[in-house]
Amino acid sequence: MREPISFRPSAAATPSRLKLWAGRISWAAVAPLVAFAARFGRTVILSRLLVPGEFGIAVAITIVITTAELATDVGLDKFVLLKSAADARQALAAAQALQIFRGLLLCAAVAALAVPAVTFFGIPQAVASFEFAALVPLVHSFGHLGIKQIQRDYDYRADALTVTASSVAGLAVAALAAATILPDHRVIILAFLVDAAVYAAASNILAHAPMRVIADRETLRQALAYGLPLMLNGAALAVISQADRMVVGRLFGMDILGVYAVVLGLAVAPISLLLQTAGTLGMSMLARSRDTPKRYLETFLWLTWFFAFLAFGYAAFIGLTLDVLVPFVFGKAYAVGTDTVILISAIAFLRILRAGGPTVALLVSGATTRLMLANMTSVFGIAGAAGLAQVHPVLTSVLAGVLFGDVLTMVLLQWAAIARIPNGIGPLWRSLAVAGVGVAILTTTLRILPDPSWTNRGIVAASCALPAAILGWGVLWRWRLRERN
Repeated sequence: MREPISFRPSAAATPSRLKLWAGRISWAAVAPLVAFAARFGRTVILSRLLVPGEFGIAVAITIVITTAELATDVGLDKFVLLKSAADARQALAAAQALQIFRGLLLCAAVAALAVPAVTFFGIPQAVASFEFAALVPLVHSFGHLGIKQIQRDYDYRADALTVTASSVAGLAVAALAAATILPDHRVIILAFLVDAAVYAAASNILAHAPMRVIADRETLRQALAYGLPLMLNGAALAVISQADRMVVGRLFGMDILGVYAVVLGLAVAPISLLLQTAGTLGMSMLARSRDTPKRYLETFLWLTWFFAFLAFGYAAFIGLTLDVLVPFVFGKAYAVGTDTVILISAIAFLRILRAGGPTVALLVSGATTRLMLANMTSVFGIAGAAGLAQVHPVLTSVLAGVLFGDVLTMVLLQWAAIARIPNGIGPLWRSLAVAGVGVAILTTTLRILPDPSWTNRGIVAASCALPAAILGWGVLWRWRLRERN
């Protein structure tokens, strides 16, 4: 007699599923991890090998390039990822054509704005360097977007290998040149150009098909309709990530700009690593569940709890360690006070929280205009930072203004996401409330116990244990609910 067929999952089902997700997460984490390590390593090397003024100019060049790229980011990598297999080829061709056109525009714009930029920062002697830096976005625009498109199917290997090759090459060139033939700010331009060239070459080698740049008008129209609101969103992100540095460079000079960049960068730069890994997986999960409303809702709620847990845990880590890590990494000349630690911890918390569930959901649903409008409110934070710094000229004034802008942006992003997913308000607000209370406890105990003794650090850590446990439980519970749908 044949045995009855069992519909219960086999004992090997769970380990196999865990192994599958472990592999996906591992490959998805490679690119942001390597890129972050390269940026961090380059900052440490240049801060130690270059004199403060030259390092400050290198930071200013980085600000200009990063701002230009963010301000014109039309989300082409996300556009090709969201297109179905039937439209994939035309979507990729349209995105490639727009990407190269964007690179040409950026090259011309950065070169044309070189003189105003050096005038703003008060470094007229560096105008030739700023003009030469215009080549960086042009070279990078020849990267193949095919390595982004296949991420829809959780294939992150090509992107991981490309980013690894380009980041390692750029870091190696920066270290060798700064230590030997080019010990001044120009080393950053050389490193960026090598990074961009290797990225373009490797992505074309690893892509599944040759690059095509001829697309039909309808697909080009769709790409622009999706991406143009994101360009203003990119401008807002540029304000969020770079405008505070512009304020510091303008008001305090290149030497102080270098100090501000390394202190804030040490705390905030790892966030890009976390968000690129978790955000990429979140995009893939939501994109694949768009046609199943119940599963889409549960995926969104799980992402909200997960990013709340991630944001609180990272804020607690920064609050407990930043005053130790900064002088350890960059030298004893770099000291961090309690007020700075508290403000940066809160900023880190908000940036992870807002870039998690709401941002991913708005991108997947195509609500790029809502996303742009919410992120544009960050300009109020920069205006506040500039105003406070004029009245009270210390770096904590700048951080306080930035924090104000981040609060506004986070509130509006959550509101925009909830407007599109009204049925998930209860679980969403519970996760935000727990995380918010946790940060309030963290910052309050840091203020009450400013003495950085190990006993006080232990008390602060213990005060964070309960919120962290509740958030962790919420992540596990929401995942179980998601798997039932």
